[in-house]
Amino acid sequence: MTSTPVKIQVNTMKLFARTVIRYFSFISFSVCIGAPLLAADQQATMIILDGSNSMWTQVQGQAKVMIARESLDTLVKGAGTTSFGLTTYGGKCNSVKVVGGIGMDNTELLKRANKLMPKGRSPISSALKAAANEVKNSGNILLISDGEESCKADPCETAATLKQHYPNLVINVLGFNAKDEAQLQCIANNTGGRFVLAQNTASIGALFTDLQPIIEEKAIAGSSTNADRVVPLSSMALQNPGTLRLSLGEQGRTDNLRSSYFIYTPDNQLVAQMTQGEALQTELSAGTYRVNALWKGFRQSQTVTVKPHETTEYRFNLDKIGTLKLRATDANGQTVKANYALYDTHDKAITNHVSLEQVNERLPAGRYRVKATYNQSSLEQDIEVSPQGVSEQVFEFKASN
Repeated sequence: MTSTPVKIQVNTMKLFARTVIRYFSFISFSVCIGAPLLAADQQATMIILDGSNSMWTQVQGQAKVMIARESLDTLVKGAGTTSFGLTTYGGKCNSVKVVGGIGMDNTELLKRANKLMPKGRSPISSALKAAANEVKNSGNILLISDGEESCKADPCETAATLKQHYPNLVINVLGFNAKDEAQLQCIANNTGGRFVLAQNTASIGALFTDLQPIIEEKAIAGSSTNADRVVPLSSMALQNPGTLRLSLGEQGRTDNLRSSYFIYTPDNQLVAQMTQGEALQTELSAGTYRVNALWKGFRQSQTVTVKPHETTEYRFNLDKIGTLKLRATDANGQTVKANYALYDTHDKAITNHVSLEQVNERLPAGRYRVKATYNQSSLEQDIEVSPQGVSEQVFEFKASN
């Protein structure tokens, strides 16, 4: 799904000595929606985990609740300084519980998520309100849901109302049920978030991977010394507007890779963004801007000048890209579904894949550390990805647990 450029609206804020802005635009799997304010290099994300009875149904032979737990483990362990909270729902229509507020211990969060026993109905609207009350206008929400509201409320309308109260709010949504796609996608759309339908386990890992660099980018924006004086663009007319067109791809090739773009003024005001699109085209006032482009955890930055009534084009070129193929076998030599986490030479998380028989990953040439997990056992291997070549690794799990 291609995202359209989103112009950022942030209320002008007075400077407080002991307060900072917390950002997280995904987990829309993000929502800017109080808990004590965090340090400027941290993020605040309230996760809403569906605990209704339908989470026991399966995707590719695995219960949805189990997939959600594994995905949360991947996200939380790879999110650096991001600060999380956890809200759950399921049971009666008043069964919404803030399990832990923003800043709870991540190990405890995962432990409580693993104890969740899905049952009953889906009060999604009430859960959104409870999460918003926790993070207010300085955090984000990630909704992981299997279906529609079942408690005589309209979560799509609720999301729009929350967005009016909290202009920075972004709700990202991971949905498990195709027939309920419209309502869940509306929740994300009404807050500038992203919706992903988990039709297979690969899409779940892909969503977490896509969000990770966005989380990090928001940390950069949040730590800016000028972040507290961003001017709402809705009150500004474009001055001598021009068009900026951005793309990213492998050097020597013409096809574009799906990337995220963040555009800043010289004094670090975030003025436009697009997540996971093949190209960005947006209208801006004439002037000079800094553009950050992100792809699978890799960031490039470039200063560009937009000229009045002209189209300025800039392409970010990556070094040569290779392909990494991964799979795992059990004690009998049979291929099994495993989880994979990839890290660069600085131990920074690059991508994650959940419950796949095989991974085919395009990456810039270089060295990576790969961790494979199967049945609570883990194996690690350093792998060199060669330019325009294919590197293969089979993880052999000798014992089944």
